[in-house]
Amino acid sequence: MILDRELVKQAWGRCGGVCECKRIGCQHPGGRCTNAIEEKKFNDDEQGGWYVRPINEFGPEKLFNVEAVCAECFNKVKQTGKAKLDTISSDRSDTLSI
Repeated sequence: MILDRELVKQAWGRCGGVCECKRIGCQHPGGRCTNAIEEKKFNDDEQGGWYVRPINEFGPEKLFNVEAVCAECFNKVKQTGKAKLDTISSDRSDTLSI
């Protein structure tokens, strides 16, 4: 998925500077990653770096289907190749359509 620049800005605005990863395979205490990320370090593997990745790679290129994740979480999923198998929590308010 090639992400539109506006979608990346929206994901950054939603995340509040904190990784949004809730993937079971990352084994976060409390269920969600708490790593801080820095806006200027988009697509950077350094500390504070982050990426925007699809939750469902076959889903639409919309805000409800992406998450801003720290470089550590991004690389864990990439290295294990489990992106399709890991489950995430679905308690996100931005997925509701009224």
